[in-house]
Amino acid sequence: QERRTCHITCHPSHRATAPLKPIENMLLDTCDTSCGWIAALISCISFGTFAVPIKSDAAQRVDVDPLVFQSYKTFMCFVTSWLFILGTKQPVMWSAWGIVSGLFWVPAGVAAIYAVKHAGLAVSQGIWSSLIVLVSFGWGMFVFGEEVKSTTGAWFAVFLMIFGLWGMSFYSSSSNSTLDHLSDNGRQRGQQERTTAGKNKFQNLGYEKCDSDADETDDGNASPPEDDSEVGIVIGGTPVPSGIETSSTQSRRRMGLVAAVFNGVWGGSVMVPMHYAPDNVGGVGFVISFAIGASIITLLLWIGRF
Repeated sequence: QERRTCHITCHPSHRATAPLKPIENMLLDTCDTSCGWIAALISCISFGTFAVPIKSDAAQRVDVDPLVFQSYKTFMCFVTSWLFILGTKQPVMWSAWGIVSGLFWVPAGVAAIYAVKHAGLAVSQGIWSSLIVLVSFGWGMFVFGEEVKSTTGAWFAVFLMIFGLWGMSFYSSSSNSTLDHLSDNGRQRGQQERTTAGKNKFQNLGYEKCDSDADETDDGNASPPEDDSEVGIVIGGTPVPSGIETSSTQSRRRMGLVAAVFNGVWGGSVMVPMHYAPDNVGGVGFVISFAIGASIITLLLWIGRF
């Protein structure tokens, strides 16, 4: 049998073409630098206000545990990440680097909540924001070698912003030395007023100051102790504990400041793992990896806690 070989030549207009991408993907792929600035603005507003609910009356009444509040954050991150991916019809990609990002984000988030509860929102936000800027800028400049228009100008702008944030935090917080000074004076005034009131009470009842009567009141109970450890003071209309309680409050405040520093230093590297993820998982495609990684780390923290 004779074999014949046929060669089929297609017209150029009939050549196979790549499948068209969804419109949403095309918009993300063709987005220019302005999209990045818009995303950065949204990020600033979001990260700048995420801690506000911690100071709400509802959260203050129940005294929410930092890990519980972080679990709420992780849950919303997981849900919104899937909604975004499904809404924009992005392909679902996974990279284990998302777990590393979660390892940075979740502990830093717990520390941020603790800092806001005990050191205040303004001072905590100022501290960790400035440190996050410094850490992130250091990664970009020294590790990834990202180019900037002027290195000197960039560093000057970074430090100028850091000093501004620290100054805002410093002047928005109360002075510990002033608080201690007012607390000492308040305890002295409380002791004097309590002693004077006790003396007037004895005089009004017709008691003479003698050994047999000095230790008892008109109802037969022992007179109030001379110790002023239970005397409280009021500063600016707000009751402030005295003695050991005041020291405990100041200790918690210092721990809150330490937690804010930890959040800035540790949390400043939360986006670094995305640099090492595969190209097809980077950018918008990294949100699912980040959400799953944050969920895994949150679960591990709960397991470790119990």
